Amino acid sequence: MSFEGKIKKKKKKSYLSKAKKFGKSGRFGKGSYVSEDVYNYFVRVVELDNAGFASDEERDVFVSNTFEQTVGQEVLLSTNQFTSVALERLIKKGKDECVLKFMKSLAEDMRPILNDCFASHVFQTCLKKAAQRIQEIPADEDSKSKEEYTSWIIKVGRFLSNNMEDFMWDQYANQIMRTVAETSSGSEPSNAKEAKTKKKLPKILREFFKEFCLHVQNMPQLPDMVSAVITSGFLQTLLKCSSLVSAKLFKPLAAKLVSALDNKKNSDRMEGPCWRLLEAILATKDEEVNQQMYEKFFKGSLKKTATDSEQNFSVQRLLENCPSKEQLEAILEELNTVEVIESLLSSGNFGVIRAMGESCKNLATNQGSFCQSLIGALHCNNPNDRMNLLSPLILAMKDFEKYEHFRMMNEDAVQPVTLQGSLLLQACLNFNKPIKFVQSFLSLDGESLVQILSEPKGCHVTDAFMGSKFIGEKSREKLCHILKGHWAILGCSKFGSRSLDSIWKVSTLKMRQSIMNELSKELPKLKGDQYGRFIVTNYGLELFKHHPEDWATAQGKEITAKKLFSDILGEDEPATKKIKKNKG
Repeated sequence: MSFEGKIKKKKKKSYLSKAKKFGKSGRFGKGSYVSEDVYNYFVRVVELDNAGFASDEERDVFVSNTFEQTVGQEVLLSTNQFTSVALERLIKKGKDECVLKFMKSLAEDMRPILNDCFASHVFQTCLKKAAQRIQEIPADEDSKSKEEYTSWIIKVGRFLSNNMEDFMWDQYANQIMRTVAETSSGSEPSNAKEAKTKKKLPKILREFFKEFCLHVQNMPQLPDMVSAVITSGFLQTLLKCSSLVSAKLFKPLAAKLVSALDNKKNSDRMEGPCWRLLEAILATKDEEVNQQMYEKFFKGSLKKTATDSEQNFSVQRLLENCPSKEQLEAILEELNTVEVIESLLSSGNFGVIRAMGESCKNLATNQGSFCQSLIGALHCNNPNDRMNLLSPLILAMKDFEKYEHFRMMNEDAVQPVTLQGSLLLQACLNFNKPIKFVQSFLSLDGESLVQILSEPKGCHVTDAFMGSKFIGEKSREKLCHILKGHWAILGCSKFGSRSLDSIWKVSTLKMRQSIMNELSKELPKLKGDQYGRFIVTNYGLELFKHHPEDWATAQGKEITAKKLFSDILGEDEPATKKIKKNKG
């Protein structure tokens, strides 16, 4: 049964509307009991906050007045389902004076509320607010607020550290401990843009984080912590934070955890949490530690680990964070064979094959041998005409026989494109000699290419093809020639228009004119399409149709300017991936 139009989903009720409904029925949130008046007051607070304020001054007055109403009731309000959400909003917008007063009251008796399912979120918000303000307050200003925020983080952290055996295994207190590690190490905020402008943390906070790390690594329960989901998650956070701070902190902690994991491996008790922790250690990209991890947990058993439904993710992390050509060559001695790649295809562990290809690309080694093994595993090396299907087979992550069976059983189906297959083909197109992948891609007909390039995952292949330093101008021109007659279809597709943009950016003036000649014939269709109208505007389609000489002049200047900046920035040289080492 088919429907012409899409069925409209029922709009979910907002959190505020549900809160109002519950309040009318006499239910004032789970957790601590608050009176009807208090509950309705905070409903109104959230309502006004949603509506917004005319000025920052008006907002500050509103937030300060609301904080005044919490005095003496901080714990009660933090442990109620609805009022705790309102408090989180206020903390994020509150002035230092109000927020610090609230935080100090909350920290007077922490034991009963750190385990609370609602108050724990308020605590986390306070910690993040403190970390944010420590970064924001300039050094030349009165540092009293900065010192108070720092002292509060340390007070909460020390309490958790002194009672770690009690709180480590609790799902709510454990999350607060992770936030303490992040805030005291300076890994908050996680926003990459903000991280670039981060200032040096106060010395007292850095010293506390060192103490915190040492306390964890000396805990007698550490061997048990590596195998439990909740504690393994905390250790993963601590590893990441310590690696960002100092190799002197990270390496002893990693050594203790590697030893604990090794004992689990020797007793055949390596479970899911252990493997996730192992992956977190690999992700720190420390060359010495990663080499040690490879020798202890992977060497000689990579084939078995890579084909396992759960353990294969650790092999992916091992390959992705491989620090040297020598280590990659040792890994590929076990994995880079036709038989192993066939077994990976059969088991559905496509991510390992993708990671192999990306590692070969990043470290510029073993690309030819990997290419031969991949072609053999896909069964497209004999007879020779099967090589034309190399790119579609990679995208579908199917060998020749399975691919042909799929096409026979699904005659009207679109070209199958998997995420891992798309990523692998992108990596292969950036090999030093990608000729086999390029020839295969260009052997497809226009309709097949349009299907691939209009796919959410397939459109990124266009970026790799047009952006690869090892694919020549003639190959790009040939791609444009194959797509002739299909430009309007691409332009009127959400992801196809993205592919068209990738082609346009690196096209010569002659190629652009060819594309525009075709698009100008479909101008009404493009103008009436939600994606096509952007093509009309961005490419200057109407100017081209009425004044082609002016359009050509403008495009020529744009292409010249791009080439000039490319030469200045050195973008014509192949980029090489550098592995950053931890510094003590």
